[in-house]
Amino acid sequence: MSRAVAGILRRKAQGDLNAAVVLAKADPPMDDETVGLHLQQAVEKAAKALLAEREIKYPFSHDISLLLRLLTDHGCPVPARFADLDMLTPFATQARHERAIPPGCFDRAASIDLIQDFFAWAKNAR
Repeated sequence: MSRAVAGILRRKAQGDLNAAVVLAKADPPMDDETVGLHLQQAVEKAAKALLAEREIKYPFSHDISLLLRLLTDHGCPVPARFADLDMLTPFATQARHERAIPPGCFDRAASIDLIQDFFAWAKNAR
């Protein structure tokens, strides 16, 4: 892993977050599965960027809780307030092929706010 890989992942994470925000605000708004996938990808890539920055090997996985646990296990404790980010994991797996979240149960705005907080935390945790 390297700083270059971490930089690429951070830029891609920001791109996924930006795409999710645009799609969430579209008129008519994009479906939850599409917005959720971009949000999940944003968190996954941001976590992997921090892992790469710290030269921590990580598996090919979309499992956000696993990635956050790897950070904590390697001396970068992730604040408990980010545990809810794992609710995005299904958007990278079963939501790509079926409805994983019942309509009206996905709070896009709250998820976007939490991810922005996670990005800020990750920037300071480098």
